[in-house]
Amino acid sequence: MGKRRQTVDTWVQTVIAEIIDGRTCTAVSCLHLKGMGGATEEVVTRPLEGPINVKELADHLIGRAEGFAQELPGLQTFKLLAFYGTAEPHNPFHFTVSDGTVMSRTEAMQTAHEPTPTGLLGQLMKHNEQLVQHNMVLTQSNMQLAQSVLGMCLGPQGVIAQSRQSELEAIAVVKDATLGMLKERKEARIEELRAVQQMQTRKAILDAIPHMVNRWTGHEVFSDTANKAAIVDKLAMKVTPQDLELLVQMGKLTQEEALVLSAQFAAIVEAKRKELQALKTVPSEENSDLSVPDGLNGKAIVPNA
Repeated sequence: MGKRRQTVDTWVQTVIAEIIDGRTCTAVSCLHLKGMGGATEEVVTRPLEGPINVKELADHLIGRAEGFAQELPGLQTFKLLAFYGTAEPHNPFHFTVSDGTVMSRTEAMQTAHEPTPTGLLGQLMKHNEQLVQHNMVLTQSNMQLAQSVLGMCLGPQGVIAQSRQSELEAIAVVKDATLGMLKERKEARIEELRAVQQMQTRKAILDAIPHMVNRWTGHEVFSDTANKAAIVDKLAMKVTPQDLELLVQMGKLTQEEALVLSAQFAAIVEAKRKELQALKTVPSEENSDLSVPDGLNGKAIVPNA
């Protein structure tokens, strides 16, 4: 087959008239060339039997190529092959289709185009098609990379999720430790309060023993002076300035006697206050059964003049 310019029609006429290894052409195929890697896809294979209508066969091959390319952007290249009783192809022939319309034919490689305005147009369209395909591949690659990065950061097992989970776990640990410390601290304060109460109870019992023993025995086993001092202490804790003023108004006490008692009671109250302050180890914000008796606020008991 000579290297002369031809169309699909002339190529069909040539291959059906040629005999190779004693065999006539038994089939023709149309392949679609995909990109620059040499990959192809079969569009149609037409067995040949009996008389062949050259125009009908050429139109059939072109029509199948146009239908295949109508959904593809830009310039598409197709290759025709002839078979002569074996699987070995012969007489390759290329032609191009743009948006479903036959544009040009070429006998060279896919990258070569005719030195004509049509060939230049085909070359430019092919170049644009390759740019579009390259940009599409690059865009898809970038999208996959972005999705991968987002998955690593925002996914269920991503960095942010794991960091948030670690933060929540750390907060839970600190919370549990804090609550445990507060509970232990509260229990310790309760024990201190109980110890103070027990100490005051024991002290009250010890203070009452001398007086009770003297009454039961009928004679002074313990010093009556100490008992009298305890009684005076109790009076100092119970009698208020208003009580003394009332006694003065009733004529039970003179003003001078009331002032003497007030000063004495104030001294006792101050001593008791200091003693209680020394025993009071539990902070004031905790609820307790301990209460400061009337008059232990540090103020002297002075009746109204």
